[in-house]
Amino acid sequence: MEKNIIIATFIITTILLIVSIKKKNKKETLKKERKENKKIIIKENKKIIVIENDLYDRKIIQKILEKENMNVFIVEKIEDLEEVLKRHFISIILSAGNINIDSIFKITNKEDKKIPVLRIFNKNQTTKDQILMEGYRDGITKPVSDFEIISKLNIFIN
Repeated sequence: MEKNIIIATFIITTILLIVSIKKKNKKETLKKERKENKKIIIKENKKIIVIENDLYDRKIIQKILEKENMNVFIVEKIEDLEEVLKRHFISIILSAGNINIDSIFKITNKEDKKIPVLRIFNKNQTTKDQILMEGYRDGITKPVSDFEIISKLNIFIN
């Protein structure tokens, strides 16, 4: 009986050690991927419009982008979007959807600018297929992560 307890304890300890090592390796892999992602740095001083009405999400997105040395313009109304586009060369638009994609295209086409528009969305409210069908170039899921934002921006900006 005592021998069985010792063997069971040994097996459980071994399994826990293996799980712990796998978790550590996964964390190290994620860190490595993030470092590699940082190597593909987006050219500094890119100008990005963020259309987001939720203050908390807006601050997080703004902080991530500014940490990457990007100029961020926060837009809440369609009139503000038009004004920013007239005054600045914008690299990309991140939209949470409180301004209709057709309205965005109407303004960007009027200004004769081909600016990629990415949708920031809640995964439980819409799908990536729906976003692409609406005309967005891609989507970023909430809650946003710096890794996902920078990865997507690298695709469409560089």
